[in-house]
Amino acid sequence: MKKNPDTDNAGRLAFLTTQAIGRAAALLRCIDEAADQNEGVVPDDLEAAWLEAQAGLGQDADGLASLHRALPDIAAHYKAQEAALAKRRQSLDTAAGHVKAALLAVAQANGGEVETEHFRVAETPGRYVVVVGEDALLMDWPAALVRVADPVPDKAALMKVAKSGGALPDGASLAKGDPSVRVTVK
Repeated sequence: MKKNPDTDNAGRLAFLTTQAIGRAAALLRCIDEAADQNEGVVPDDLEAAWLEAQAGLGQDADGLASLHRALPDIAAHYKAQEAALAKRRQSLDTAAGHVKAALLAVAQANGGEVETEHFRVAETPGRYVVVVGEDALLMDWPAALVRVADPVPDKAALMKVAKSGGALPDGASLAKGDPSVRVTVK
């Protein structure tokens, strides 16, 4: 059976993340135990657990870093799959349209319906649809009949203004984001 690289990478990422969280929890337990002892002497088993957790975190970070490097390839694979599926759907939609047109033609030729052992095809009246021509002047229409998208602030442009020392408009301000953790493997 052919392996799916995306599933393998997703499973590997989940495993490494879970493993890293477990090791980080072990490190925190070591710190808590050492703080509770208040004697300043760390037992051998606690020190061994600490060193093992530190080594494991380094290995986990290496594994996560290799997966991080593979992410562009994974994303490209998904984009290619998405494009292939979109193309396939388009061809299936086209084929379904042809089949419906042929069935409608047969139904119309037979008085509006065709029935076999496995299916029944009947012509149904079309629904009313609104058609708006290209020459329609939407600005002259009542506001209740026209939908206008809500304006959205351009945060990248606002950041450029702030970095260049310009004043931000009322209601906009700079804020410090949440802290994050950076792990550097030596």
